[in-house]
Amino acid sequence: DVAFGPRIRRRPGFGPSRPQLTWSSTHKGGGIVLSDAETLATAGGREGQVVRSAEPLPATGKHLVDIVYEKGCDMEDRFLGACYFTGVVSADVDTFREMDGDENLAHLAHGFWGIDDSGDGGETTGVRRGKGGELERAPIAALVDLGEEERAPWVFQRHDRLGLLVDMDERTLTFHRNGDPIPSLVLGGLPEEVYVVATPYNTGSRVRIVQSD
Repeated sequence: DVAFGPRIRRRPGFGPSRPQLTWSSTHKGGGIVLSDAETLATAGGREGQVVRSAEPLPATGKHLVDIVYEKGCDMEDRFLGACYFTGVVSADVDTFREMDGDENLAHLAHGFWGIDDSGDGGETTGVRRGKGGELERAPIAALVDLGEEERAPWVFQRHDRLGLLVDMDERTLTFHRNGDPIPSLVLGGLPEEVYVVATPYNTGSRVRIVQSD
């Protein structure tokens, strides 16, 4: 990939830009297949593989990128199944072909800011703030609890539009869920260059970068 920077579309008024990103054909797990003009990534082979955007986010201003997991561990269930880490990575993270279920974004020593779908604070779930090994559960205010005994609260599910709002002036990452801000979840300390990253964890799962109209 040669990253010339994304096409940028702005909302009316003073809202964030909407960069037109695509998935990278080189910065991804070897089993991930790209389609739909490289906006859709489908997982194959080992579980836990990762895919990064081909283009970095613009270096200044606020930018909103929507990510949708179209399929998880079970096509009939909205619950993805945990470990679907999503967020941004620094430019020096370049080990995507080696990442899998045992060594994926959750275990990076540095360079990943993001959350997984469950928000549970385990070794392969929860919140990451640029440093691996720091186990952190998503704040209660960020979780959706339907009151179902068999289903734990969650941060996002299949078909939810997960918005990554990156403020490159403040160097922060916040999240939206289906257009609404996810409260109490702000990740700071981003580097000067970041890329969007996602984990279609289970074989056959799919993740899409939503292109704005």
